[in-house]
Amino acid sequence: PIAYYTVIENVTDLGIEKEEAYGLSDALAGKVKDTDVNTAGLTCVLRAYQLFAVKYILAQKRVLLGDEMGLGKTIEAIASMVALRNRGKSRFMVVCPASVLVNWCREIDRHSNLSSYKCHGESILASLQTWREDGGVLVTTYETIRKFNDGQDYFADMIVADEAHYAKNPDAQRTKALVRLVSNTEYALYMTGTPLENRVSEMCFLITCLNPEIGASLRKTRNLVFSSAFQDKIAGVYFRRKREDVLDELPDLIESEEWLLMTKDDYVHYVEAVGSKNFMA
Repeated sequence: PIAYYTVIENVTDLGIEKEEAYGLSDALAGKVKDTDVNTAGLTCVLRAYQLFAVKYILAQKRVLLGDEMGLGKTIEAIASMVALRNRGKSRFMVVCPASVLVNWCREIDRHSNLSSYKCHGESILASLQTWREDGGVLVTTYETIRKFNDGQDYFADMIVADEAHYAKNPDAQRTKALVRLVSNTEYALYMTGTPLENRVSEMCFLITCLNPEIGASLRKTRNLVFSSAFQDKIAGVYFRRKREDVLDELPDLIESEEWLLMTKDDYVHYVEAVGSKNFMA
């Protein structure tokens, strides 16, 4: 259980020293480590590496979090919003694909005492009004924010962009809408589990949206993506850990096959698909 490993890591001093601050420089790691975080209102236990990510987000303010899928980027984002709420901030916004909008609302309600408002479809106006008045987390989609350019107040203390590679095309309307929102907020968190090292131009664009100064400095080193010079430049904006970096207690991948019985309807559709030679169906 996470709570047990968190205690073990604390009492045995296996915190950031264990992972050498996850590749950050001594100066940046020290700044992150010294960042105060109050997670009162968070209803789950953070692993040590997750708490470090929250401190990194709060210390650097505008970051691209690339933790590998399954490491808890959603929890890290929620914890960051809770910590900012405890500093007096009140309004937060999550921008995500429509397919995970309900899940975001569910995770916020489950793991924190923050109020969440689904801003999509027919609920847009009502959610916005409540959010503006009461604060909390407005959960919306990349397509919905395209409608936000109407002179209304959409200011958020922090904006979280899930699956940030959705906004990788600078000419796309949803990208322009997100950039417009992010330019008006102090804290911005882009999240993606996709290894951006394989898409250097996309990485540089996303970093530039968050920190134009660092983005401009990458022009001379972008062809040396795996060099220490490039890594040092992006360390203040881009933060990524892999499973093997932080979860030593997990076993190797275990694959198990489970056979499921078809229902009557399943079988009918299966026979039809086979008969029509429609493999995808």
